[in-house]
Amino acid sequence: MQAPLTPERLAATYEYLRSWPSFSSLPPADMIQFRTTRSKSVYGETDFTKPEILLSLALNHHLDTILMTTAHEMVHLLTVKTAHDKDFLRISKTICRDFGWDLGHFVGGV
Repeated sequence: MQAPLTPERLAATYEYLRSWPSFSSLPPADMIQFRTTRSKSVYGETDFTKPEILLSLALNHHLDTILMTTAHEMVHLLTVKTAHDKDFLRISKTICRDFGWDLGHFVGGV
């Protein structure tokens, strides 16, 4: 049986990733809203106005996917942009090197 992804678990995932140097400048989890969605088209989303991170229950089933999707959204928080521009790619390369993730998979929305 799969443990459900909850906002509390998402916040804990965020805090774990924030403990790494690449994400240490981000605000603590208690300053971010975390929600889950049932979207079958988007793994995760970031809303800068709240700020908020959403992860799809329909697409994030495995810990590695949850970590990668959360990290992807955290890069959006770092760049304060939705675009996958040169700043997003530069930071993503570092994240993928640190965690051993494939850059194409990471940037492609997992």
